[in-house]
Amino acid sequence: MTEEANPSQAARLDDLREAYAEILAPVVEEFQATIRSNDSVGPFTGDGLVGLLTFPNSGTSWFLRLTVRASGICNHTAYEKESVKSKGQPNRGAFSIRFPLARLPEPGEPSFIKSHVQYYGQQPSIVDGTRAFGRNVARWREGLPPGCDRHVRLVRNPLDNLRARYHLQLKDLERSGVEADADDREAFRAYFRPDLRRYLQWHAYCDDLAASMPVLALRYEEFLRPETAPAAIGRAMWFAGYAITDAAIETAIAKEPPKYVSDAGMPVHLGHYDEDDIRWVAAAMRDWLEVYADIREGRSRLAG
Repeated sequence: MTEEANPSQAARLDDLREAYAEILAPVVEEFQATIRSNDSVGPFTGDGLVGLLTFPNSGTSWFLRLTVRASGICNHTAYEKESVKSKGQPNRGAFSIRFPLARLPEPGEPSFIKSHVQYYGQQPSIVDGTRAFGRNVARWREGLPPGCDRHVRLVRNPLDNLRARYHLQLKDLERSGVEADADDREAFRAYFRPDLRRYLQWHAYCDDLAASMPVLALRYEEFLRPETAPAAIGRAMWFAGYAITDAAIETAIAKEPPKYVSDAGMPVHLGHYDEDDIRWVAAAMRDWLEVYADIREGRSRLAG
């Protein structure tokens, strides 16, 4: 970037921050207020696994690296190919993820299992009422990893989550030999706009699960800030049943620091959007929140 371009880029980002704070931040806060967390859980005593509920690209891999470093216990995945790549092995009805100096869990010790859950939002149908929601959440639950008596759920700001997913899409295209411009805003819009509803519906399915079993919901952004990261990671691991020390968590953070720095509640990837995108996302989220309010209250809708 040239020196002449810097002031204009900085001014554009300032305008975006102002637009986000005024237009979208209140809607994101309203969405986050709907997130259901159920931390009523007893000691981990079984030989199952602890579910890690994450919409794709919401900090899954980083969370797994942090927790395996802190505990010294291998985590697991529902995806065999991922385990084979790490030279893991079948274990506890799933597949271990091998990590240097980490061991398999002993009987009675917890271990996280990565699973974005099938039907994480890819189904073509849009949930517009209680009947559609009931059908979709039932299918979603079928994809939950077996043997989990509790789950930890990560919730990332939607703008950051959607842009991170697009980053992965670009990498997949590059591996396939397809040229793609990361700055092509129209291509990005074509990708993230349908993905937003998938993101919102997937999190609603997690809310439904938390109504019937322990699910601890944590915001991804808590892991980015030095003043909140140790407590957030500690909450997740203690909820899961790990016997963990503050020192072990601090060491893990030092070895696996975040790639991004949270800026006063602003999305890290805000610069990839423009004001029209911000307005569109706000309107789409409001539309969903109206639908979801009816679903949670059991009110029928004509489209349901």
